[in-house]
Amino acid sequence: MSKDTKKIYTAEEKRKILEELNAKRLNEDERADVIKMHCSGKKIYTLFGREYYKLNDIRKAYYVAVGSCSDVTCTPTPISLYTLSHSRMEEQKGLIKIDKVSNRLLISNDQFRISYHTFLLEGF
Repeated sequence: MSKDTKKIYTAEEKRKILEELNAKRLNEDERADVIKMHCSGKKIYTLFGREYYKLNDIRKAYYVAVGSCSDVTCTPTPISLYTLSHSRMEEQKGLIKIDKVSNRLLISNDQFRISYHTFLLEGF
């Protein structure tokens, strides 16, 4: 095949490709809307030169880096959760995902004993 020849798609192949692209676009739009809904207008804390959102829990407060919220999908994604100690931020690995049914952010504060809870970001 030379460089000038192009692959010719049938009408069925074109329709299938367009459906896949549209589904992908809708998923990305929905994910962006959920992230915007949960993260916009929330209080941002600057601690030790980095920006964090604060997650309130009954026992302790967790902090999540502002940039890590943009990577959230419907599948569990590793995330770093931070707790504030006297002189530093202590890191703990966890998982975050978007619940497809309720469009809520679900966070598990342990990667091995997975138990998702709804945490709310602290607002103004």
